[in-house]
Amino acid sequence: MIKITLLKKSVNCVLGCAVMLLISCKVGPKANSNKGVPSGNSSKYTTSFFLEGGESQYYVKPLKYTSTSSKKVYLDFVYKTKSDTLESGLIYLSLFQDQKLTSTDLKEIKIGNISLKNRNHLYTEFNKGKYELRVSLPVTSDELKQIQPNLTIELVVADELNLFLPDKKTIKVLNDVIKNF
Repeated sequence: MIKITLLKKSVNCVLGCAVMLLISCKVGPKANSNKGVPSGNSSKYTTSFFLEGGESQYYVKPLKYTSTSSKKVYLDFVYKTKSDTLESGLIYLSLFQDQKLTSTDLKEIKIGNISLKNRNHLYTEFNKGKYELRVSLPVTSDELKQIQPNLTIELVVADELNLFLPDKKTIKVLNDVIKNF
């Protein structure tokens, strides 16, 4: 009985030390970076996840783009890296407007010079007093690298061209993120 109790205490001590070591260490790509991502830690606008096989995933929380109309667009990004190299990503786009939309109403999505044709409709729902159309857009590492903070988003919605510009916070956050890739 005494041997089992001592063994349990030893195992608990070793596990406790291992957990403390993992929590206290900065692990991940560019661990010495203190700006945005990737730092191995979460920041105000980003969250990092460590995956199997040396992969990491970085989530950039929704960033606001506005237009002269009552429509708004929010983009959030997922960057996937392997061995500190940008592999691919996803862009999630939420379009908010007064009228209900269907997935076929969103005809074209263009960020700067990048035309994003491959998209998946996630949902359409009433949210925050407006209708939200949410889509995911798989992108390559080259396409992600072309996205600059001050780019205009062009959406053709129900055959009408809509232009959206980033606000100051969006530009600042994207500048910090881009520096680290």
